[in-house]
Amino acid sequence: MNVTRRNLLRVALPSLMAPVLGQVQAAPRRDHDSAALWLLLNHAKQRLQVMQGNKSILHYSNVSWGRGGIGLKTRVGDNVTPVGEFRVRWINERSQWRTFFGFDYPNPNYAQLGLMRGDLNNDQYGSIIEASRRGHVPLQNTPIGGAIGIHGLGDANTAIHRATNWTQGCIALDNAQIDHLAQFVTVGTRVVIGPETATS
Repeated sequence: MNVTRRNLLRVALPSLMAPVLGQVQAAPRRDHDSAALWLLLNHAKQRLQVMQGNKSILHYSNVSWGRGGIGLKTRVGDNVTPVGEFRVRWINERSQWRTFFGFDYPNPNYAQLGLMRGDLNNDQYGSIIEASRRGHVPLQNTPIGGAIGIHGLGDANTAIHRATNWTQGCIALDNAQIDHLAQFVTVGTRVVIGPETATS
């Protein structure tokens, strides 16, 4: 029996996305050092939290994210901030956005979804998987997007930042906040983004 791509996605998508959605949680996974700091985007309270273990040690309010909301990112230009668990893979302290903490997006979960949807070819998929295995920056110029991270405003309008979610998929803080956050972030810092969270 022939299985169409649509049927394949209908059957496989729930199990494929379980690793993405299942990692959207307040508590760190068991294989992580409980003393390590990590970041949690608290959608419900519109703030970015610096976490240690399952305790929030400080937070930044008035955080903005993608104009397309927080969810399953499927293509470049959708303006969606991708839900899931990521790692900071590079830091640009001379970004137009003041400082940019770049994520390992697309990660293997998104690469697998992109391959199944036909948005990525085998070479692109393989490159992303290999980058993840080595802890390197994955392909950034892909049909499912790239250059996702946390950044400041640079010269952007502070009033717009406070009034609406305005980015193309990144998480944005104001310049003072990004300067303060920099003391807690290194290459390898874990970041969890979820549509909802009960963490206080």
